[in-house]
Amino acid sequence: MAFFTQSKAVRYLLGISGPTILALGLWLLLLATNPGRNESIDAGARLAVTRQLWTAGEVAVRHRPHGTEDLWIKIAPDRYVALWGIGQVLVFVPFDMVSSLLEQFTPESWRGQLPWLPIGFGLLPLLGLGYWYALRRLLQEWGFVHPWPTLGALAMMLGTIMFYYAGQAYEENLVGLCLTLSMLFALRLRRRPIWNNALAAGFFAGACLTIRPVSVFALLIVPVLIFTLEGSWTTRSRFVAVTGVATAAVASIVLWYNFARFGNAFSVGHDRMGHLSYFAFDGRSPKVLVSLLFGPGAGLLVLSPVLAIAICGMHQLWKRDRPYVVGMLVALLSCYSFFSAWHEFYAPGWGTRYQIHILPLLAIPVTLGLQRLAVTARGRALAVVVFALSVGPLGDLECRSTMATMWDRYIPNFWGPVYAHRLARSDKWILLFWSMLLGASLLAIGVGLRRELRRMEELDIGPIRTLAGR
Repeated sequence: MAFFTQSKAVRYLLGISGPTILALGLWLLLLATNPGRNESIDAGARLAVTRQLWTAGEVAVRHRPHGTEDLWIKIAPDRYVALWGIGQVLVFVPFDMVSSLLEQFTPESWRGQLPWLPIGFGLLPLLGLGYWYALRRLLQEWGFVHPWPTLGALAMMLGTIMFYYAGQAYEENLVGLCLTLSMLFALRLRRRPIWNNALAAGFFAGACLTIRPVSVFALLIVPVLIFTLEGSWTTRSRFVAVTGVATAAVASIVLWYNFARFGNAFSVGHDRMGHLSYFAFDGRSPKVLVSLLFGPGAGLLVLSPVLAIAICGMHQLWKRDRPYVVGMLVALLSCYSFFSAWHEFYAPGWGTRYQIHILPLLAIPVTLGLQRLAVTARGRALAVVVFALSVGPLGDLECRSTMATMWDRYIPNFWGPVYAHRLARSDKWILLFWSMLLGASLLAIGVGLRRELRRMEELDIGPIRTLAGR
């Protein structure tokens, strides 16, 4: 036994930190719960633009993918451009190159699903893991002590609709990641007022705009955080200006893309489709707002009850960081004012999915709320119940019909016909492999959490001491 424990490999494994094991477990979980069928109408159109962009240097396609015909704008005979922005297209490029390479060595029958394998089993798990890590660093930068950055980020990732859409090739989680990084560098700018942090905050803010221009409302928290730096008004104004210049430089890609599509840098596509007529503040807006927050099958707090814990942390957040509260409220009120005024026929207020990118704004108050609940046994029990309700599948028929719950994520046959290079012809072997992968991910997450909590005990960091100050 002594010889075994003295092995270099074993010592290495025993010395791996809790966060590292937790990150491995989370990556395996995102891989295991990915449905394997990541195609969607939106992402399918963007993927078609991706292939055309890096193979032909053009943004217009000649053949529209089946099922997406209504989502293209005809600019010339046999030439069509996509409705959406270019941000996610640029992210798809290296993964589409991989799928193009794989196409040279695979049967013709696989071609329909093959473009989604590098995205589904490469990009999406890494993106979900990066989102969790960025949230963890954001909480650390704000001032949370160990292990609350890890626990808070885990609650946000696994306890909200972030997790469900981590397995979907939509763009909202990518926007949320960029927003988190922009907020991270804005907070870091308060601690280290150097130009590099201002440039980084602006870079990721600009990336948000290239992916989804309406993220401008959520980004309003960034200038508020920078304006509240310690120092003279001139210094703060310079940092805001540098951040703004960096944001504009990156976001200018959108202007180039618009010009390449329409010959007009300020034509966004939605105006060509008549979608701007959907926007109106009228008597429908209050009902849409209530539905977005509390509606069955679409309400954010119905599908992610863990977010309600933010209420428990708002008092502490107001006492410690009033500028953050102001910036957060400005961003949230702006976002929901826009959402409630968008009356699209199939998804009033743009539906639940379009709220994902604003969730990083709530990470700090949610973590403060968890800290407050952790002080008492009753509070801890309440937190466990709320988290269980957040991660468990809901039974509401409307929720399932709108793909708003995680239920379908746990059906292995959703992995499609080309799962993992066809490990076996029999479904039972695929099910066995999936079960082992899922078990390994949960084991790693459990071990990582245990090491994190044990480290807290060793450092004598309890919930009351943690609440005491920053």
